[in-house]
Amino acid sequence: VSVVLASDADEGLPFGKMRERHLDRLVAVARSHGVDIHAGMEQAHKGDKDSLARVFGLSATFERMDAVTKVYGNLIFTSFLNLVENRGEEFFAEALASQPEAVRQRVRDFIYYAVTRVPRGHRKEVEKEVRRGYPLLFPSDYVFGRDDKLFS
Repeated sequence: VSVVLASDADEGLPFGKMRERHLDRLVAVARSHGVDIHAGMEQAHKGDKDSLARVFGLSATFERMDAVTKVYGNLIFTSFLNLVENRGEEFFAEALASQPEAVRQRVRDFIYYAVTRVPRGHRKEVEKEVRRGYPLLFPSDYVFGRDDKLFS
């Protein structure tokens, strides 16, 4: 399973277009934390929640919204779209639930970030749809960017 690159799709990448070198850097950062992004995502697509959870755990390593962090954000967002469609919201939510609160918040923020990119006039409507459509991932008490310098 490969990570979607900007050359593959101009839409569905809320963190913007990505460069191969930034993806390579993300792979190296993940490896330095004991996570093989490619194998982890491949296993997640086969139904391995633990592999997905390990990829989620990487979210805690990012301290600023640089190009590598944006690649990770796009990876999480596209994984959310694909895995929820193919395995269901419960699969994704269960993998996320196994993580500490700070990681759960951060991963939710990476996904929810797309809502913040919607034109202001449509944002409330999209926010309602997202919360209604994915209640396991975005419980009523979820607040985007809460206590997270990356998104505040």
